[in-house]
Amino acid sequence: MKEKSLDNAPRCKAGDLAQVVHSTIPSLVGRTVFVEEWGDSERWNVILLGEPAFGFEVGTGRPIFSNRTEFRDSSLRPFEFAGDADCETSIGFDPPCSVGGSLRK
Repeated sequence: MKEKSLDNAPRCKAGDLAQVVHSTIPSLVGRTVFVEEWGDSERWNVILLGEPAFGFEVGTGRPIFSNRTEFRDSSLRPFEFAGDADCETSIGFDPPCSVGGSLRK
C-alpha cells in the first residue's frame, strides 16, 4: 500500500466490514461490503454482502453482475464493533477467502 501521512491515513483496513457512502452507481450507496485488500488501482478490493450488483468491468467497460468490486477509501465508512467482536459472531457472516466473479480486470 502506498505510504500516507497521518492526516491522510486510510479509514479502512483489510478485514473490515464497511458501508458504501459514495458510488457512481446510486444503488450501491448504503450497501455493506467486506474489505479484502488494497488493490493495484489505488482502491480497496471488496465483496458486496447480499445480492450481487450490476456494473461495468474496469478496463473493458463490459456489463457484469457480481459481488466483487473496488472502492476508494473515502467512499467507504468502516463499521466499529464494541470489544473483541468478530464478524461471524456479531453479524452471522464468515468472510470468504475467495469468491468467483469480479468487477475488476
